Amino acid sequence: MIGKPKASSCPFCPTVDELKIALVAWMKTERPDLLECKIEQYMNQRGHQMIWTPPYCAKLQPIELFWAAGKNYASYHAFNGQSMKQTVQLLHEGWYGNERLWQEGKQYVG
Repeated sequence: MIGKPKASSCPFCPTVDELKIALVAWMKTERPDLLECKIEQYMNQRGHQMIWTPPYCAKLQPIELFWAAGKNYASYHAFNGQSMKQTVQLLHEGWYGNERLWQEGKQYVG
């Protein structure tokens, strides 16, 4: 090939991945504050610990599980012609249970 240097004449040049690893290693020892995000610093200063979950993995996102419970309950108990208020009530029951059944002492079945 034209313009390709011989392997013996080319000085060592690290790959992008090697540079990333070296930069993170340097930052861990010299500037660890730059590796923490601002919200994590804020929470740590107040005695809280962040638990990061993988993005786009609905089974590990608590809010997705919460919504799923409400939507499943509402869809199971849905009927034709129900109002938006009734749908919201069904969502609420799916999330928190049916308070009327609790007050009557009946076992709640979702």
